[in-house]
Amino acid sequence: MEELVLDCVMPYIQDNNDVLNSVSLVSRKYFDIDSSTRKNLTVHVHFAPDPERLSHRFPSLESLTLKSYSYGRDNARKCRIPVKPWIHEIAVKFTRLNSLSIRNMVVSTSDLKRLAKTRGGSLKSLEIRGCKMFSEDGLIDIARYNMKDVAQIAKKCSKSLVSLNIYPRSLSDFRKVFKYAKKLDHFGYAFIDEDWDYSGFEFPPNIRGLRIEELEEASFSFLHRYLNQLRELDLGIGNNCQCSLFKRCPNLEVLVNDDICGDIGLQVIGQFCKKLRKLHHGWHVTHMGLIALAQGCINLEYLNVTLSDISNEAFECVGTHLKNLRDFRIQLDREGGITYLQLDNGVRAMLMGCRKLERLDINLCIGGLTDVGLGYIGEYGHNLRYLSLSYTGESDAGLLELSKGCPKLRKLILRGCPFSEQAIATFVFNINFSLSGFEFPPNIRGLRIEELEEASFSFLHRYLNQLRELDLGIGNNCQCSLFERCPNLEVLVNDDICGDIGLQVIGQFCKKLRKLHHAWHVTHMGLIALAQGCINLEYLNVTLSDISNEAFECVGTHLKNLRDFRIRLDREGGMTYLQLDNGVRAMLMGCRKLERLDINLCIGGLTDVGLGYIGEYGHNLRYLSLSYTGESDAGLLELSKGCPKLRKLILRGCPFSEQAIATFVFNINFSLRYIRVKNDSRDYVLHDDLLYDNLVLISGGSGITLFISIIRELTFRRAQQADKNYNIPTSVLLICAFKNSTDLSMLDLLLPLTSNGTPLDLSRMNFQIQAYITRETEQQQTLENTKKPLRIIWFKPNLSGSRIAAPLGPNSWLCFVFLWQRRTPTTGKPRKCKTWSYLKLERLKALLINLLLKVHFGHRPDLMCVLMENNRKGSDVGVLVCGPGKMRHEVAKICSSKEAKKLHLESISFNG
Repeated sequence: MEELVLDCVMPYIQDNNDVLNSVSLVSRKYFDIDSSTRKNLTVHVHFAPDPERLSHRFPSLESLTLKSYSYGRDNARKCRIPVKPWIHEIAVKFTRLNSLSIRNMVVSTSDLKRLAKTRGGSLKSLEIRGCKMFSEDGLIDIARYNMKDVAQIAKKCSKSLVSLNIYPRSLSDFRKVFKYAKKLDHFGYAFIDEDWDYSGFEFPPNIRGLRIEELEEASFSFLHRYLNQLRELDLGIGNNCQCSLFKRCPNLEVLVNDDICGDIGLQVIGQFCKKLRKLHHGWHVTHMGLIALAQGCINLEYLNVTLSDISNEAFECVGTHLKNLRDFRIQLDREGGITYLQLDNGVRAMLMGCRKLERLDINLCIGGLTDVGLGYIGEYGHNLRYLSLSYTGESDAGLLELSKGCPKLRKLILRGCPFSEQAIATFVFNINFSLSGFEFPPNIRGLRIEELEEASFSFLHRYLNQLRELDLGIGNNCQCSLFERCPNLEVLVNDDICGDIGLQVIGQFCKKLRKLHHAWHVTHMGLIALAQGCINLEYLNVTLSDISNEAFECVGTHLKNLRDFRIRLDREGGMTYLQLDNGVRAMLMGCRKLERLDINLCIGGLTDVGLGYIGEYGHNLRYLSLSYTGESDAGLLELSKGCPKLRKLILRGCPFSEQAIATFVFNINFSLRYIRVKNDSRDYVLHDDLLYDNLVLISGGSGITLFISIIRELTFRRAQQADKNYNIPTSVLLICAFKNSTDLSMLDLLLPLTSNGTPLDLSRMNFQIQAYITRETEQQQTLENTKKPLRIIWFKPNLSGSRIAAPLGPNSWLCFVFLWQRRTPTTGKPRKCKTWSYLKLERLKALLINLLLKVHFGHRPDLMCVLMENNRKGSDVGVLVCGPGKMRHEVAKICSSKEAKKLHLESISFNG
């Protein structure tokens, strides 16, 4: 009964917070799940007076925010709620806590001393904001307690410690820490001691990010050798020119600075820091500096600047150059700024250019942005989620225009704007219920929705039970509440940020799942939970932050129907030296239906032994992609001994020589049709279009000449198949279009001659010819009479002589065929074949061709119908087209459509 009630109630819950809080109070199952899995929590302490209830409800918390009412500027004086009982509970119960934020509460020195004593060793982040009775001595206790052990921690964790962020101290105090922390790449933050000599100071060799306060010009020199490798640099508050540093930072991606040089500083940044993605510039600049920055740093995604003046040209320049901008914050100094310049057109141009913009903060002078400008924000702010407006607009009409757009807006801040309460209420109503009445067709079974926010989940609830396919694209929220309502889901593409928890929920509720593409990083534990739950999976594509042999073994044990497995390990955060040979073997032994395998691991993850296992147990593999695998040529040799059905091989970053690759191709040649090798020094592709299961050849006019050679090669391979073990297509369809029926004589050339002068038998293959005569509406005479007679001249004295060349295969020949009409006089005397007379030979050819040929008059071939019919076959179809440009483009359009999953196109033109 409880589950039935939940199914009835859940569609009416409009907010995901209601799902987590309210539902967990009425359902024991949801209560237990929420209690054991919740890691992050914000507590409004004025509504939760009992800290003991918190520890009982959420024992596994890792991040906790405690906040009371905010009183604005008088906050520190009016705070009344003490943090002491919460600190007591944290000290005793929350053993996993590593991040704590305290806001708008009463904090004493004794509270911080106790926190330092009990949680100083595990606490990674501490934030105290807007609190009363706040003493700096307390923070010193925290810092001193941690600093005693920092060097020891660095020594014990020398192989793993990569980031260190603690309360600021003098940089000289970290000399011993840096001696041990050799792998440290991010450090923050410290201040420069003016009385200390930093000339011999050294950072860890791999340092990539720094945060340093109060850096003076006299201390710049000791940083010079590290600037070229820095990706992030935070210089905090300063009172000097920092341009000489920026010139040495070509790889900088994140910069926070307060350079006093103004426009010159931005010009230097734009000139030398071309890779910059994020910039927070604290010093006042003008619109000229902003223009120089936008023209130089075109990869900017985040920009926060304070301006002394602004112009429409500057906004237009931002829109023209910063196509990747997602967060733009601009503040105009109202004391010295241009007060009455209207910036409506500039804001419009900026929004039209910056289509990815999600956050916009505009703090201008009164009159800088009118009601028209607000309408432009609503019209062009398609992706805006956060909007802050200060001193903008003229009347309620501007806010009304804004409410007509911004479909994704989640947060709006208005400061100093002349809008009435009624207008604000109308705005909230217009923009908050845009999807409340939306309906899909009643029989909807598949959906693809991009950027679906949690606030919009509710309108989907009534359709989730009937969905078979769901593609959620890119998102930045937890989608578990959707997965719990999709018991019949078979295909899922998602980017759920919940990681392992998301896979656990999918494994628990989506039992019928056959295909899953999960883009967010997960661990081997999430993969194990998924494999144990979704045993019907046939396709699995995941990105992992770590992997283990146990996870591979679990996949092999449970996913018996798996046909396509693609796994990518994040090489920056993955386990680099863990050998996964045994796990891959167990997976292959269990997943016997596996046809495609993509393995993108860290160097050392799969050795030569593992490659041997793939060859030994990959009986059905047709597609294999290996990245950063193997140790030597011996591994590739072991792989070539197996995989009898392998057709496509891709090698990236593998240490194999060209000789080993050639040996591999030779050993496995009769099935392999495509191989690509890519690393730092080479990138090449080898392929054979004749090894598809089914082959469709499409020609127009003289394009048939190309397929004469191809069909002769196929005929030769068919004749030699028993001796050479050639793999050839099981069926071949030739579609040829001619203007007149007399051109059908070209088809006689499809039959090559054997060494004794007899034509090879095309009937031994499943071969069909569909000919279309476009300029004749009906058959005028018999096909035999419509063909132009052919004569053959042999330029070699004897058919049994040695061949000139072998362009079509290991035992093929090269001959030149000249066509004459019989009525055309000739001066040469062609040599007749000794074994067969021309008359008998032509009659035999005509007989064989007519058995395979079907002619259509008065119309062109319906390529869509023909290709889609072949696409419905069970295996891959190779499509080769040679003819006029219009024909090639039509075939390319069909083969690139979403439905043509089995069609593989090769377009050929005589024009190059």
